[in-house]
Amino acid sequence: MTGAILVAAGKGTRMGTAHKKPFLDLLGMPVLAYALKAFEQAPSIHQVVVVVHPGDEAFCRKHVVERFGFEKVLRIVPGGESRQDSVKAGMDVFGKGVEILAVHDGARPLVTPALIEKTVSACREEIRLRGCGSVCAAVPVKDTLRMARPDESPEAVRSGKLSEHCIYSDCTLDRRLLWAVQTPQVFDRALLVRAHAQAACEGFSGTDDTLLAERLGVPARLVHGEYTNIKITTREDLLLARLLLEEATGCPHADPGLSGVHPLQKRERGEADDQT
Repeated sequence: MTGAILVAAGKGTRMGTAHKKPFLDLLGMPVLAYALKAFEQAPSIHQVVVVVHPGDEAFCRKHVVERFGFEKVLRIVPGGESRQDSVKAGMDVFGKGVEILAVHDGARPLVTPALIEKTVSACREEIRLRGCGSVCAAVPVKDTLRMARPDESPEAVRSGKLSEHCIYSDCTLDRRLLWAVQTPQVFDRALLVRAHAQAACEGFSGTDDTLLAERLGVPARLVHGEYTNIKITTREDLLLARLLLEEATGCPHADPGLSGVHPLQKRERGEADDQT
C-alpha cells in the first residue's frame, strides 16, 4: 500500500493573518482541503496522515476532514519543532502494510491527482530498477539566479548596514542545470525511515526529505512537476492561487466542492468546466 503524509504544521507567520495557512479560505474551501482532495482522488494513495500544529487536531478534523468527507484520512497528529520532526511524526503512524510513502506540503493546494500518480509510479519504477526509490516533483527554473553576498566593506561594517539594502551579485548560476523542487516527494518507506534515523543520529536538519535520502547515497529522481503547484507562503501566493482556480473553474468565488474531477486536472485534459 501507499500512504501519504500531508505536512501542515507550520505557523505561517509570514502570512500575517489570524488563521494558520492550512485553514485559510480559498474560494470557499480551506487551503489544506484542496491538497487532501487531490490525494483523495489519486487511485494509488490508500491512506493519508495529516500533521498539524499542536492543538489544531480537533479543528482540522471538524472543519476540514469531516466537513468535506475525506475518507482516506487515517489520523490527524501534532507536528514537531521542525518540518523534519513533523514528517517523522506522520511516518510513525502507518502500519507495516504501507511500503511507499508520499510527503506533501499542505500549503501546496493546487497539486493534481495526475502529478501524485506520476510521482508514485516513478518511485515504484525506481524500486524495481534500483532496489530503493527517492522521487520528487520539480520544474525547470525560469528566472536567472544569482549567488548573493552582503556588502562587507569596512564602511558598511562600521555603519552596521549589513542588511538587504547592501546585497550584491556574486556570480550567476547556469539556469539550464537548475530545477525548483516541489512536493509530492515519494520514497520507499524503508529508505525514508533510514534517512530520518541517520539525520537524527547526526543532528542534521534538512530542508526536505530528498536531501536526507541523498545523504545515504540515494539521489532523487526528478519528475516534471507543474508550475501551478505553488506553495502558499505569502499573501501574494494566496492571491495567485485564487486567480489560478478561478481561471481553471471559470467560476469566480465558487466553492469547487469535493466531488468531480480536480479543476486543474480538467484544464490539463481540455475538458469543459463543470460549474458545481
